[in-house]
Amino acid sequence: MILREAYDITYGLFNHDSPPTENPLNLVALHPDEDIDENSALYFTIRRYHRYGIYKRFGLNLTEFLALPRDYVTLLFKIAWEDVLAKKPELDDLETRLDDLT
Repeated sequence: MILREAYDITYGLFNHDSPPTENPLNLVALHPDEDIDENSALYFTIRRYHRYGIYKRFGLNLTEFLALPRDYVTLLFKIAWEDVLAKKPELDDLETRLDDLT
C-alpha cells in the first residue's frame, strides 16, 4: 500500500498527502496517464502512419507497414517527414496568397 502511494505521488497521479478528495477510490483508480492503449508505442506509430500519409506515399497498407522491421519504419517516417518539410515553403506561399485575397 505504501509503495502504491509512493508511485502515485512520484508520477503525479494522485497526492495522498493532500486533503481527501471526492473520490475515495483514487488509490485504485486508473489515471489517464496510465492508459496503456492511448499512450502505447503502437498507437503512436499508427497515428504517425496516418499523419504522414504512408499509404499515399509508399502504397503500404497498415498491416504491411506494421510488419516491417523497426529500422524500415523509422526510415519511411524520416522520408515522409522530409517530403513534408520540402513542401512547407510552397504551402506557406499559398497561405500568404490566400491571406492577401481576403
